[in-house]
Amino acid sequence: LLQTLQPMDSCKSIDLSYNTIGSNAMKLLANYVSKGTLTTISVTNCRLTNGCIEGFCDELMKNNKKNINLTSIDMQRNEIGNGSKVIESCPKLLDLNLSFNKIKTEDGIEIAKLLQNSSKPLQRLSLYLCPLIRPYSPTPDWWKKQKRVVKTEDGEEILVEVEEEPTITVIDELENIFFDEFAAMISNNTKLEDIDISNTGFWKVSCLCDAITNNRNLRHFSLANNSIPKLEMEPFSEAMKSNHTIEGIHIMIGNAVSVDSLGFLRPLNQP
Repeated sequence: LLQTLQPMDSCKSIDLSYNTIGSNAMKLLANYVSKGTLTTISVTNCRLTNGCIEGFCDELMKNNKKNINLTSIDMQRNEIGNGSKVIESCPKLLDLNLSFNKIKTEDGIEIAKLLQNSSKPLQRLSLYLCPLIRPYSPTPDWWKKQKRVVKTEDGEEILVEVEEEPTITVIDELENIFFDEFAAMISNNTKLEDIDISNTGFWKVSCLCDAITNNRNLRHFSLANNSIPKLEMEPFSEAMKSNHTIEGIHIMIGNAVSVDSLGFLRPLNQP
């Protein structure tokens, strides 16, 4: 197919969705992209893997970036875990859909870092249903804490609960880095207008308070179905009062919040 298009150099959009595409085919696609005419590609549900993306992006990086004119890429419903490479190798990209992929915390950090200084022109980013963060799971009230025997001033022995220091795992540290980098991206980026991180587990919205207050470019923000608790929603809802540029926020479904008749966020006890 690409060979038949090659002599024409006039194809601006190509949709290869719902086909099985391997690494070699993605390299051929990258070669065609480097001709400079293609601006839009769709490879939805093509069983793309990390290897396919590495081959595609490495091939692009070999060529002159001035000839890479891709502005819109739809890669949803694949098995991609390295979406940051796409952003890095496509300097004119405006719209990237990575929904229903395997983008995890590590690559989420790389994406956030790439988009912090506004050198990338990306305006729309969707990470819908990517496993960025583990679901919010606080210690339940009924959890039996350790106890020890202590003596009172009267010499009476009683059982008291032992305050345990929370154990910080490597995954916890990684997720905290992601929250910080994502907040820095929201705060510093002046190009992004539409971000969808619904169903990604992104529950720590309190880290976005300063970023949301400072951001003057974001128009749409989707945070639905992230199990955001009331303690996180309270500071976030206050920060949203200072933002007058976000025109639409999807947050009511699956989170501890509602929206009143005036459009203000109202934290709830339960999602």
